[in-house]
Amino acid sequence: MDQINGLFNDNFVFSPVMFNEFRLGYMRRRATTPPRFGRNEGWAEKLGIPGVSPESFPFFNIGLGVAPLNVMNGVGQDFTLQNNLTRLMGKHTLELGYEAIKTTYKLATADLRSGQYNFGGTELPFTRNTGQTFASFLLGKFSSATFTKGLATFLPIPWTHDWYV
Repeated sequence: MDQINGLFNDNFVFSPVMFNEFRLGYMRRRATTPPRFGRNEGWAEKLGIPGVSPESFPFFNIGLGVAPLNVMNGVGQDFTLQNNLTRLMGKHTLELGYEAIKTTYKLATADLRSGQYNFGGTELPFTRNTGQTFASFLLGKFSSATFTKGLATFLPIPWTHDWYV
């Protein structure tokens, strides 16, 4: 995860009882997965799985907690503008202010284009928790398969405006 932060702050004193604070801020964050093994090398077909995308290495779920080799890319930015005016009046303090925040976030979701293959542990119908998932993997008997492909990029751009007294 990469982060870049910046802030410009200016304080101005009008008098001993009145002062102003002005801020401009920026924050950028990026989270990506590094290039993975088997990217665009057609490993699914090399392993005997025809007709699937060559873009990623297939994920074989045999219950060992190994993560899939997919790719994710997310970048977000926040721009902040803030202005505060403070006035001291005897025992009281009056604060007026405004804050605007513009947030952008671009997310290309992780996908499994060459598939996720789940292996069960039994060949007997209606029998739970028997057999060995690795044996099913060696025999090539998967219980289910899932293929996903990210077709869109999530790109919201919300603004937040706050006034306060």
